[in-house]
Parts: sequence; C-alpha cells; structure tokens
Amino acid sequence: MRTRLGRYFLPISAAFGLIVSATFAAELPEDIWSGRYGGFPSLTVGPNEAVSMEIPAEAIVQAGGGSAAGLAKDFLDHWASDSCFQSFDFHSPHKNLKVQIAVLHPQGSLVIDGALRTLFAPSGYIDVVIDYEPSASVRCAPGS
Repeated sequence: MRTRLGRYFLPISAAFGLIVSATFAAELPEDIWSGRYGGFPSLTVGPNEAVSMEIPAEAIVQAGGGSAAGLAKDFLDHWASDSCFQSFDFHSPHKNLKVQIAVLHPQGSLVIDGALRTLFAPSGYIDVVIDYEPSASVRCAPGS
C-alpha cells in the first residue's frame, strides 16, 4: 500500500490503515521514545548539516497524520532544539534545511533470547526542505 504523506509518497504497511492529511493535525506523542508506537524514533546528524530521522508509523497515526514538512518541524522542534549535538547547531535557525524522513513499519518477527520480537525497518527516505526555528534556548557545555 502506498499512502500520501504531504506531497510525497511513502510505502506504509497496510496493517496501519494510515491516512495522512495534507496539513499537520497534532503533535507527535510525548512518549514517542517508549517504543510503544512500533519501534523507536531516531535522529541522525551527519557531515555537511545532513539531518535524517525515522518516525514510527503508529506515532504518526496517534498525531493524526500530517505533512512531511510539518512532521519534520515538530520532531526537530520538540526533541532536537533542547539537545546538544557536536555536529549540528539546533539552537540556531536554519533556512532551507534539508531533512530526510522515513517511516518505521513492522517487517516481521524474530526470536531473540527466547522472546518473540517484532522487527521494524524504515521505508525509503524522502527529502523535505524546512525553515527550522528552535523554540528552546539551551546552553551546552563545551564539547557536548
């Protein structure tokens, strides 16, 4: 199944029945890092201001869907603006910031240490461009 995410298309598992609107509906869940939404989100910052993120599909459903750019802005504003990264300054505005986004969805199960675990993997990444404005002011320790 292919589901529309803003003006981009991402493959999403049909089990989610995910319908994503063209406008951002709500904020991502506060407990998104708990793993209860089908995998754990991730934020990766690489060289040359390369920012990528993976967001669990169930967290997007819980938020009511949204545009890819809206989801990227919300995720970065909520979880990156109050963190310290050596490789990227999330405390300063960035016009035309390129962000790669993937949605995590279940890929199958595997027995690990005698327990059945669901494996989650990202769909293909899409690129969005946003104007990033941090909402938090944080003082980072040197070298953090």
